[in-house]
Amino acid sequence: MSEIYYIEEADSSNNIALLWIETKQLPEFSIVWVGNQTQGKGQGNRKWITNPNENITMSAIVYPVFLSFEWSFYLSKVSALATHELISSICQHVTIKWPNDIYVGRNKIAGILIENKLHSQGIKASIIGVGINVNQKQFSAEIPNPTSLSLETKKHYELINLIKQWQRLFQKYYQWLIQGKYNHIDMAYHKHLFLKDSEVKLRLKCKQTVSGVLKQVNKKGELEVSINNQINTFAIGDVELIL
Repeated sequence: MSEIYYIEEADSSNNIALLWIETKQLPEFSIVWVGNQTQGKGQGNRKWITNPNENITMSAIVYPVFLSFEWSFYLSKVSALATHELISSICQHVTIKWPNDIYVGRNKIAGILIENKLHSQGIKASIIGVGINVNQKQFSAEIPNPTSLSLETKKHYELINLIKQWQRLFQKYYQWLIQGKYNHIDMAYHKHLFLKDSEVKLRLKCKQTVSGVLKQVNKKGELEVSINNQINTFAIGDVELIL
């Protein structure tokens, strides 16, 4: 039975989940939900800043031992698809922004952070960290373009109901992964990819900016952009989309 474990306050739901997979025999799809996350983590060295008890800050646990590490970005794709479907059931104009965000229009409503435990054969366990802005209406000036379900719809939402819905959706898309339906996943992911086939500006690590047409995210999770009619490939952390 996949449970939802509620913790009133912790530094990070991912940290708790990482600890628990070492100390408890938690079944696959178990979720650690933290009411007040004090040191939430984002991509790279970024922080995930959230008000206590107003938003979803949770981590799901899976054991994708069948998945080679080279293709581990498919965990991000199925997590994004589940989160996208949940938010799309409430809001319009929802897209998946590479590498790990969900947008409503031009504003960020959710983020995903995946941390893997490895062994010699590949992935032993994965922690799928998900943050969704739900009932928060005021945000720190540090956050450039936030929105929430409540801001978009003028309604209040019960967090536990959304978490249960996300858990069901995630299990559906994760089954695609187990069944090796990589093409299905890619088609669904690219259908909702933010700015796909559009002209985009990119900031490189060296701070140089370039322009091109965003084509796709490949099987390794790299962004493919056509620049001067040549496909250029960028790994996560090597480039940033400029909005």
